Amino acid sequence: MLETGSHLELTTPDGGRILDIRAYEIEPFHKPARTRMLVMRDITQRRQAEDALREANLQLTDRLAQIETLQAALREQTLRDPLTHLFNRRYLDETFERERERAEREAKPIAVAMLDLDDFKRINDLHGHQVGDRVLQALASLLQQQSRAADIVCRLGGEEFMVVLPGSDAEQAQQRVEAWRRDFHRQEHAGEHPFRASFSCGIAALPGNGRALDELYRRADQALYQAKAAGKNCSVRAANGQ
Repeated sequence: MLETGSHLELTTPDGGRILDIRAYEIEPFHKPARTRMLVMRDITQRRQAEDALREANLQLTDRLAQIETLQAALREQTLRDPLTHLFNRRYLDETFERERERAEREAKPIAVAMLDLDDFKRINDLHGHQVGDRVLQALASLLQQQSRAADIVCRLGGEEFMVVLPGSDAEQAQQRVEAWRRDFHRQEHAGEHPFRASFSCGIAALPGNGRALDELYRRADQALYQAKAAGKNCSVRAANGQ
């Protein structure tokens, strides 16, 4: 028995129609008789439209999720070096200012280390560019494995890399760079003949060598030049106020 004010939906035996049935109380002419009216409506088209709209919304939600995933992947590609999968200069430019502001707010230092593979042209000339690429990848892998979660490891281009070391002053950064340098120089690379590679490094730090990334980049680059002039396979710190 359908109670007054309630309703139910029925599907016809052939499944082709959906019916909405509602019960309404009717004021009788002669009390205490009780009269009710049943109203039946065919809501098949409305229900089909609702189902179609629901399915369209699900498809739209799924499509938007796919687009967001694709956009994230494309952005990741624009911020990564395709050979080493390290961050690139664009990412460094986007994130350094945030790191600098945090360092100043927390009164902590921040160092940058610019690394350059020694005699990289000679490696390519003697062993071929594929071997040279593997040497770049080996250095990138070492930097990734031995860096902290807060560090930013980038390939600037060619054989140049930069590591941003939040919370480290120049001396602390050099200690870490020297550990990387020794470990990298121990690695043996397979070419026409097995060989070892090395890198030189220039180090600059905030606040002693500047505040902007371009300033630290220039000071680190000058220190790197000094490391090359000193015989390569070594690291040099930029002097404060240089």
